[in-house]
Amino acid sequence: MAFGWFETVSSKERKRREDRLRSEMLPFGEAQREAELRLLRALVTTRARDSELLFQLISAKTALRPAKEEDDPDRARQNALREWLHSKLARGYSAQERAVFWALAELEQPAQSLADLPDAEQVRQKADALMAQHAALLR
Repeated sequence: MAFGWFETVSSKERKRREDRLRSEMLPFGEAQREAELRLLRALVTTRARDSELLFQLISAKTALRPAKEEDDPDRARQNALREWLHSKLARGYSAQERAVFWALAELEQPAQSLADLPDAEQVRQKADALMAQHAALLR
């Protein structure tokens, strides 16, 4: 049942949605989560809990996900990225660190297995490229 901004869902429906989101964001399961956390801890110097680091990564992945229902998917992606990058929680991280989340989310998209996930150096290089290419968006 939904009333504008208020929606109630059964516990089964909530569990189904959580499982679907988890499988989309972490297709390789707990091993992927641990690998992402190791990378983020190595590249993000801001003190943050694991849940906060993963939330930022999931936010980046969500922003980069193709918008199927949009007329202009590129514009929708740019708007979603801008919204995430300028959110209050994301602003708690430096521009370079936000670029790290963005880079990891982008580099993970084509991965077909856990072995295809990027290493810290690949993420660092991609983040540097994003900083150079999208400096105004990241500031």
